[in-house]
Amino acid sequence: MSWPEHCVPELPDLELLPAEMNRRDKDKLITVAIRVAKLREDLREAEAERDELLASQRDTESLPPTLENSAPPVEPAQRAMTIADRIVGLLGQTPGGVLTASEVAGMLDLGNLQTVRSTLARLAARGQIENVDHGKYRAVVRSEGEGK
Repeated sequence: MSWPEHCVPELPDLELLPAEMNRRDKDKLITVAIRVAKLREDLREAEAERDELLASQRDTESLPPTLENSAPPVEPAQRAMTIADRIVGLLGQTPGGVLTASEVAGMLDLGNLQTVRSTLARLAARGQIENVDHGKYRAVVRSEGEGK
Protein backbone atom coordinates (compact mmCIF):
# COMPACT_ATOMS: atom_id res chain seq x y z
CA MET A 1 0.00 0.00 0.00
CA SER A 2 1.31 3.42 -0.81
CA TRP A 3 0.14 6.80 0.40
CA PRO A 4 -2.68 8.41 -1.56
CA GLU A 5 -1.40 11.13 -3.84
CA HIS A 6 -3.46 13.80 -2.05
CA CYS A 7 -1.41 13.13 1.12
CA VAL A 8 1.92 13.87 -0.57
CA PRO A 9 1.63 17.18 -2.40
CA GLU A 10 3.37 17.68 -5.71
CA LEU A 11 5.87 20.50 -5.91
CA PRO A 12 5.45 23.17 -8.54
CA ASP A 13 7.62 23.12 -11.64
CA LEU A 14 10.58 25.34 -10.76
CA GLU A 15 10.54 26.85 -14.26
CA LEU A 16 7.04 28.20 -13.63
CA LEU A 17 7.93 30.08 -10.44
CA PRO A 18 7.26 33.80 -10.47
CA ALA A 19 10.19 35.86 -11.75
CA GLU A 20 9.95 38.14 -8.71
CA MET A 21 10.75 35.25 -6.36
CA ASN A 22 14.21 35.96 -4.95
CA ARG A 23 17.12 33.56 -5.16
CA ARG A 24 17.04 32.68 -1.45
CA ASP A 25 13.38 31.62 -1.63
CA LYS A 26 14.06 29.55 -4.76
CA ASP A 27 16.96 27.83 -2.96
CA LYS A 28 14.70 27.07 0.00
CA LEU A 29 12.08 25.63 -2.32
CA ILE A 30 14.67 23.47 -4.08
CA THR A 31 15.93 22.22 -0.69
CA VAL A 32 12.39 21.32 0.32
CA ALA A 33 11.82 19.58 -3.03
CA ILE A 34 14.96 17.47 -2.51
CA ARG A 35 13.84 16.59 1.01
CA VAL A 36 10.37 15.58 -0.21
CA ALA A 37 11.91 13.39 -2.92
CA LYS A 38 14.13 11.71 -0.29
CA LEU A 39 11.14 11.16 2.01
CA ARG A 40 9.17 9.61 -0.85
CA GLU A 41 12.04 7.23 -1.55
CA ASP A 42 12.29 6.34 2.15
CA LEU A 43 8.55 5.72 2.19
CA ARG A 44 8.78 3.38 -0.83
CA GLU A 45 11.58 1.44 0.90
CA ALA A 46 9.61 1.22 4.16
CA GLU A 47 6.53 0.00 2.27
CA ALA A 48 8.59 -2.67 0.53
CA GLU A 49 10.04 -3.80 3.86
CA ARG A 50 6.58 -3.86 5.44
CA ASP A 51 5.25 -5.93 2.53
CA GLU A 52 8.09 -8.44 3.02
CA LEU A 53 7.35 -8.68 6.73
CA LEU A 54 3.65 -9.20 6.10
CA ALA A 55 4.41 -11.89 3.55
CA SER A 56 6.72 -13.72 5.96
CA GLN A 57 4.08 -13.40 8.70
CA ARG A 58 1.50 -14.98 6.38
CA ASP A 59 3.98 -17.77 5.65
CA THR A 60 4.48 -18.36 9.39
CA GLU A 61 0.73 -18.36 10.05
CA SER A 62 0.25 -21.07 7.44
CA LEU A 63 2.71 -23.43 9.16
CA PRO A 64 1.33 -26.42 11.07
CA PRO A 65 1.11 -25.80 14.84
CA THR A 66 4.28 -26.34 16.84
CA LEU A 67 5.16 -25.41 20.39
CA GLU A 68 6.50 -22.07 19.16
CA ASN A 69 3.49 -21.01 17.07
CA SER A 70 0.62 -22.80 18.82
CA ALA A 71 -0.02 -20.27 21.60
CA PRO A 72 -3.23 -18.33 21.22
CA PRO A 73 -2.74 -14.67 20.30
CA VAL A 74 -2.24 -12.37 23.25
CA GLU A 75 -5.33 -10.24 23.83
CA PRO A 76 -4.79 -6.52 24.57
CA ALA A 77 -6.19 -6.99 28.10
CA GLN A 78 -3.45 -9.56 28.77
CA ARG A 79 -0.73 -7.08 27.83
CA ALA A 80 -1.56 -5.02 30.91
CA MET A 81 -0.99 -8.04 33.16
CA THR A 82 2.40 -8.47 34.78
CA ILE A 83 4.78 -11.07 33.43
CA ALA A 84 4.26 -13.10 36.62
CA ASP A 85 0.46 -13.03 36.16
CA ARG A 86 0.80 -14.11 32.56
CA ILE A 87 3.15 -16.97 33.47
CA VAL A 88 0.88 -18.24 36.25
CA GLY A 89 -2.07 -18.03 33.85
CA LEU A 90 -0.21 -19.94 31.14
CA LEU A 91 0.88 -22.70 33.48
CA GLY A 92 -2.66 -22.87 34.89
CA GLN A 93 -3.99 -23.42 31.36
CA THR A 94 -1.48 -26.24 30.88
CA PRO A 95 -2.68 -28.77 33.48
CA GLY A 96 0.04 -31.26 34.26
CA GLY A 97 2.17 -29.67 31.57
CA VAL A 98 5.78 -28.93 32.37
CA LEU A 99 7.36 -25.98 30.61
CA THR A 100 10.86 -24.54 30.45
CA ALA A 101 11.69 -20.84 30.57
CA SER A 102 12.31 -20.73 26.82
CA GLU A 103 8.96 -22.39 26.10
CA VAL A 104 7.17 -19.91 28.37
CA ALA A 105 9.00 -16.99 26.73
CA GLY A 106 8.03 -18.24 23.27
CA MET A 107 4.40 -18.93 24.12
CA LEU A 108 3.92 -15.53 25.78
CA ASP A 109 6.04 -13.65 23.24
CA LEU A 110 8.48 -12.41 25.87
CA GLY A 111 11.86 -11.49 24.45
CA ASN A 112 14.07 -11.38 27.55
CA LEU A 113 14.74 -14.98 28.60
CA GLN A 114 16.62 -13.93 31.75
CA THR A 115 13.56 -12.02 32.96
CA VAL A 116 11.39 -15.10 32.39
CA ARG A 117 13.87 -17.32 34.26
CA SER A 118 14.06 -15.00 37.28
CA THR A 119 10.27 -14.58 37.33
CA LEU A 120 9.78 -18.37 37.24
CA ALA A 121 12.27 -18.81 40.10
CA ARG A 122 10.56 -16.08 42.14
CA LEU A 123 7.10 -17.60 41.55
CA ALA A 124 8.38 -21.04 42.57
CA ALA A 125 9.96 -19.61 45.73
CA ARG A 126 6.59 -18.03 46.64
CA GLY A 127 4.79 -21.33 46.02
CA GLN A 128 2.70 -19.94 43.16
CA ILE A 129 4.13 -22.52 40.73
CA GLU A 130 6.19 -25.68 41.17
CA ASN A 131 9.77 -26.25 40.10
CA VAL A 132 9.59 -29.93 39.12
CA ASP A 133 13.14 -30.25 37.84
CA HIS A 134 16.05 -27.97 37.05
CA GLY A 135 14.56 -25.25 34.83
CA LYS A 136 11.18 -26.99 34.45
CA TYR A 137 7.99 -25.59 35.95
CA ARG A 138 4.28 -26.37 36.19
CA ALA A 139 1.17 -25.00 37.86
CA VAL A 140 0.70 -25.84 41.53
CA VAL A 141 -1.32 -29.03 41.78
CA ARG A 142 -3.86 -28.66 44.59
CA SER A 143 -5.95 -31.45 46.01
CA GLU A 144 -9.73 -30.97 46.09
CA GLY A 145 -9.76 -30.05 49.79
CA GLU A 146 -7.23 -27.25 49.43
CA GLY A 147 -8.22 -23.66 48.70
CA LYS A 148 -6.25 -21.20 46.68
